[in-house]
Amino acid sequence: MVDLRKIVFRALREDADLADLVGNRIIQRSSTIEQPPTQVPYIVYNLSTRFNKGPTRLKASTQGIQVWVHDEPGDYFRIDQVLQRIKVVLEDLPEGTPDGFLGIRHLETSQDLWDDLLKHIVRNTRLQATLTDIGDTDGED
Repeated sequence: MVDLRKIVFRALREDADLADLVGNRIIQRSSTIEQPPTQVPYIVYNLSTRFNKGPTRLKASTQGIQVWVHDEPGDYFRIDQVLQRIKVVLEDLPEGTPDGFLGIRHLETSQDLWDDLLKHIVRNTRLQATLTDIGDTDGED
């Protein structure tokens, strides 16, 4: 089975342009529960439920990806730069790498938001991955 979490994390972490914008502050949502990063901007991502699509013999599925970008109060320009780069990085991932990965497409980007707890400006983007388990005989990606 394709490990979408690894695909997303590696793609975001290995992109030099994204590193220029956020450094290595790319975090899976559950890891921020106790202590969010102190330096901004930063990225928090999570995956949603995986849904089967089409006929069973295709073994096709989709899975949602949500990516949040936090920044200090002020202009949303830097957040918009990060979100645009995330879109490019994830949509440009090559199909079939690893086997069973068919691609990611952008669905929407949120309005300007405010995180009252952390006192950050924030926006998020939603994307959707398409995956298949055809040819997956050993469970490895």
